[in-house]
Amino acid sequence: MSASSGPGGAVAFIAFVCEVFGARETPAAHMVDSDDLLIHAEVRVGDSTLMCFDAKPDWSSLPQCCRSTSPTPKLSQTAREP
Repeated sequence: MSASSGPGGAVAFIAFVCEVFGARETPAAHMVDSDDLLIHAEVRVGDSTLMCFDAKPDWSSLPQCCRSTSPTPKLSQTAREP
């Protein structure tokens, strides 16, 4: 299986990430626009969340966009300022 780019590629990307990394999509975050392209989705991989959406046909030739978030690491007591 491989992820695809361009309009409609986000759904294939989500399937790829789920299969390869054991990710889980957040169903409540799955939103589709009137043109049937994905405008928002969230996929959890461990402690991180990937947010992705489809590129629109009139956008430049970019693959689906992704943004990831992960918890902010906690500083140890010795690393904190007094």
